[in-house]
Amino acid sequence: MHLIHGKFELSDSIKKRPSTLEVFHRHGPCSKLSQDEVVATPSLSDILAHDQSRVKSIRARLDSIRTMDKVKDEKVNLPAHSGSSLGSGNYLVSMGLATSGSVQFTPFDSSHGSSFYFISITSIAVSGQQLPIGGAVFKTAGAIIDSGTVITRLPPAAYSALSAAFKQGMKKYPAAPAFSILDTCYNLSNYTSISVPTVSFTFDGEVMIDLSPSGIMIAVSSTVACLAFAGNGDAANIGIFGNTQQLAFEVVYDVVGGKLGFAAAGC
Repeated sequence: MHLIHGKFELSDSIKKRPSTLEVFHRHGPCSKLSQDEVVATPSLSDILAHDQSRVKSIRARLDSIRTMDKVKDEKVNLPAHSGSSLGSGNYLVSMGLATSGSVQFTPFDSSHGSSFYFISITSIAVSGQQLPIGGAVFKTAGAIIDSGTVITRLPPAAYSALSAAFKQGMKKYPAAPAFSILDTCYNLSNYTSISVPTVSFTFDGEVMIDLSPSGIMIAVSSTVACLAFAGNGDAANIGIFGNTQQLAFEVVYDVVGGKLGFAAAGC
């Protein structure tokens, strides 16, 4: 079982595919950093604390943008400021305009503006079974894809359905206490291998991706692993498709074409 977390770096191979965003674990097996120099690996607690701060910053920025949009609608002429880039600088991104025949594309959701890369999640499935999540659940606040957010955030109803289905598929493994923002955890100390329920996401345009095991569970210690998702506290909070779920994919940002692509491309 290979479960990973942490910061990310851009690989040299991205130069061969200038249109793609490859997300690598900065301290994991694909990282040249771990081969070339000795650095202190941040603890998962620190990573999740930073992650929560980032999510709060994104929400605050979106609230500010939405407030400004309302003011504009009232015919008040105010200067627009895009704001500084969010995050700590640990996440490097390369974007281009080329496409690949192996890439599945979903359109960006332009109804929320262009400050973030908004996408439309239409459904989630566990072990091949679509979860009973109403269509309005994902539309209430919308969702973005963000390479700097580690753990995917879901609307409360969507996360509740995902967690319940995942627990059903993991019922033979003993539960473990919650860890930080992760509340669906398991004690795997008596197992050398485990069977993890599959999780797939479907986006607008019938684009379905199957997450890798490392995008479904995350190790919080040598014996405990947790479902690598967190629920938002309010249905009005923005959903975020984070980088843990992007690890096994090349992510293509076709900004001019107004679409986002996924291609399976594990390291």
